Amino acid sequence: MHTLLHYQQSMRYDQTFSNQIASAFIHWELLQNFMDVTQPLADIPQFEYYREFDKTTAEFDKANGRPKYFWYRVDKSFLKEMSKADDELRKEFNDEEQLDNLLMGKPIKKLTPPDIFKFPWKYADNIKPESEIKFGKTLWQKFTSFLMVDL
Repeated sequence: MHTLLHYQQSMRYDQTFSNQIASAFIHWELLQNFMDVTQPLADIPQFEYYREFDKTTAEFDKANGRPKYFWYRVDKSFLKEMSKADDELRKEFNDEEQLDNLLMGKPIKKLTPPDIFKFPWKYADNIKPESEIKFGKTLWQKFTSFLMVDL
């Protein structure tokens, strides 16, 4: 379980995972990335709607030639490719070993994601023209909208 508590107010954020600490660490990294305004937002479908409103992310996208609204335009089969890369990365992280390290006060293994996670558009084969996309929030964005500010 991953729990965050506000230090002054009665606010709580919980995320429950199976017995895999890798999932909790990945979620923690995602939250840290979201809060770090010096780095672009993670390039995931959940943040697509917000990328152009974040100055750091918009500059990164422009400098690296990222197609606008990439996750609205990419072929859904590409998500399977991303999932395979995620599975391979998780195999490198031995949950039992890393839990032992955590309990013994030893460093946790830091994973280095492959470029497909940083520059997914460079690995996608079928990206629709911008004129063919449907705008609007995805179901996930509607569900998590309380975490983000709509401009």
